[in-house]
Amino acid sequence: MKKMIITGGKTSFIGRNLCDFYKDKYEIHTMDKWTKPQQYLENHVKPDIIIHAGAEIYNDDAMFQYNIERSKEILDYCRYNLIEKVIIFGSSSEYGRVSWPISEDHGLNPNTMYEATKGAVSLLAQGYSKTYDIPITLIRPFTIVGRYEKPHKFFPTLYRAARKNLPIKLAPGVHDFVFIDDFLAAFDVLLNRKEEALFNVINIGSGRQTSNHEIVSVFANTMNYLYNIEHIGKLRSFDSDHWVCNNEKLFSKYGFRNFSSIHEGVQKFVADCDRLGLYNE
Repeated sequence: MKKMIITGGKTSFIGRNLCDFYKDKYEIHTMDKWTKPQQYLENHVKPDIIIHAGAEIYNDDAMFQYNIERSKEILDYCRYNLIEKVIIFGSSSEYGRVSWPISEDHGLNPNTMYEATKGAVSLLAQGYSKTYDIPITLIRPFTIVGRYEKPHKFFPTLYRAARKNLPIKLAPGVHDFVFIDDFLAAFDVLLNRKEEALFNVINIGSGRQTSNHEIVSVFANTMNYLYNIEHIGKLRSFDSDHWVCNNEKLFSKYGFRNFSSIHEGVQKFVADCDRLGLYNE
């Protein structure tokens, strides 16, 4: 059985879902944020596939070390060791504020430390791939939502409020929401694709923009609950009024079109939370 290493830890939102999805297909090993990547890779497991999903998204002072230096350690390991495939998680936020559907050809225009460090990793990955013949696919997901998200996130907050009759604060905002099962299906297509080029960039988004207010309405209908809403201003001054993926490349090159509707996705999220007993604290 091939060995797969997943950074970010098996208890993270993405890491846990990837571990569950691939547990019967690969021998899975995980690295949390405190593990030294190069030492672990060389001394504990020599993987066939590396999925670099870990990132620091909250602490500006820790982002350079965690997002850039750890990524460089992984890329240095790949430089000297034969790897079948590397998939690196970028971020759609690297593109900056854009008022039209964002394609992979759009230049990077970061506005925050997180966006800047993720953009730097994208460029490092491209340089390492082309210089040292490393097969790297860089994915830029839009807003992934689903089971095992952190409790303070939007969807868990709406679920918990309905179950416990709690008020919510609602800020304006729009997203291209990608439900976790749709993301995993698209990711699997990319993982199993035999690429002609060494370095590839692909956006993963539904191509559908949805407002926070629309999401609340769908949750209200799904959970048969009338929310007590306090409307507030934007949480961050740099938040965009337009955020949607141009996923033509995902459609045309990889043939992936299977995105759930917002209603289907919210229904599945609620069912998963009920089944798994999530967000009851």
